[in-house]
Amino acid sequence: MLNLSQIELGWIAGFFEGEASFLNTNERLSVQVAQVQLEPLTRLMKLLGGSLYHCKRHKAHQNDYFRWHIRGDHAEELMRIIYSLMSPKRQKQIERVLAWYKTRPGSHFEKNPRKTCLSKRHAWIPENIEPAGNGRKRCKLCQREYFRNYIKSKRSFLAESINQN
Repeated sequence: MLNLSQIELGWIAGFFEGEASFLNTNERLSVQVAQVQLEPLTRLMKLLGGSLYHCKRHKAHQNDYFRWHIRGDHAEELMRIIYSLMSPKRQKQIERVLAWYKTRPGSHFEKNPRKTCLSKRHAWIPENIEPAGNGRKRCKLCQREYFRNYIKSKRSFLAESINQN
């Protein structure tokens, strides 16, 4: 994923040392940075991808801010790449989050394989899995079934609308 120069890696590690959070939020691995200044976060977007949001403060005396984050497998790869450049305190944070991530069902087949998809109906095997964005995976069979049902409901709604007129 990452094809960065040593200078870019050094800048990222230095910026993360002072500003980043290495988290497990909503059952996902995440690297986040919040800043009032937009420029460093747009630079992160150009180098690493991820998502960037404008956040409004709730108190009148505070400034609005911006939040950048990257999640899932991309966050894991980023943490592993910058690990050796970080301080011992940040290395411990990364170790703690990666240890948690290693135990999550379905995050990696080799680490802690899930046996079925979340619906518990389909085998959780590489042939049945596709990327769903943000480093997550989804069951192809459940997705196919969802779209079939969605199309059926749209057709029946359309048919009912036509019959009423």
